[in-house]
Amino acid sequence: MRCFLLGVIAAATAGVSTADAAVTVSSTPYDLVAPSGLGTVVDFDHALPAGFTLTGSGYLIQSGDNNLGAAPAAGPTDATDDHSAYLSVYGGWARLMGDTGFHSLSFFWGSMDSYNSLDLLDASGNVFTTFLSSDIPAGGNGDQLGSATNQRVAITSTDAIYGVQLRSTAPAFEADNFFFAGRGGNEINSGAVPEPASWALMLMGFGAIGGAVRSQRRTLSFATA
Repeated sequence: MRCFLLGVIAAATAGVSTADAAVTVSSTPYDLVAPSGLGTVVDFDHALPAGFTLTGSGYLIQSGDNNLGAAPAAGPTDATDDHSAYLSVYGGWARLMGDTGFHSLSFFWGSMDSYNSLDLLDASGNVFTTFLSSDIPAGGNGDQLGSATNQRVAITSTDAIYGVQLRSTAPAFEADNFFFAGRGGNEINSGAVPEPASWALMLMGFGAIGGAVRSQRRTLSFATA
């Protein structure tokens, strides 16, 4: 896995949030499937999750290869391409926005091109960080099957991420299987079993509450005797 720090990136254009955010980005070749665990998945094979919207111009949701996009590659041959629906921005922009903030995000970026860019958005839809395919090591040459240009990109941010904006001046920016997480345990997949340490803390808390109740009962008993 490749990992690097984009660092603190200040807004430089009108309408961009002035707040700085420390953003860490890592990438893993051919990791098409969204992670398991607590989080919200947007895979374009189903209706958008509650609270999410997709808007823009010059984009479509499609599958397969054509002159408006190539299916992201999950391996070095065409047979391992993404056979599900994916998002292709072929000459414009697409904005995937949620109604709550997340501190981590990952998505599969297919055949990264030098004319692709990704914006992270705050609660008002303002851009607070932008990065290019060239910010991913060895990315940006548009290879439709190469491991360096077909990767799951994982992002963490000190500022909450409410959405992403994909931009491309030519065919295409292909992306699939977004995974939003890190908003305090309130994600859609909320049935996770607590870790043993969490159970221990919960039991200690219940014990403390029980002891306080018993102590209060004894105090009341002594006062009325």
